[in-house]
Amino acid sequence: SVVHGAMAGYTGFTVGQVNGRHCYIPFYRITEKQNKVSITDRMWARLLSSTNQPSFLSKQDVEDAKVEDERTAKLLDGSPSNPKA
Repeated sequence: SVVHGAMAGYTGFTVGQVNGRHCYIPFYRITEKQNKVSITDRMWARLLSSTNQPSFLSKQDVEDAKVEDERTAKLLDGSPSNPKA
């Protein structure tokens, strides 16, 4: 699909599936917001496992990520970030 788009004269796009159909996606739509990947999530572990990639993370890196994920979850729940305040 990307070759067909390039041959049609389109630039600044990639191809991806949206609702099960291939479509042209402009780069600005892909880069307009940043997604955060949780390295403590099962999906990340599955990705590493299915691609046979090593983790390259120390135990301390994983623990720090868990603490950050918990802090973010508390902020999203509306819990006060400082319980003594």
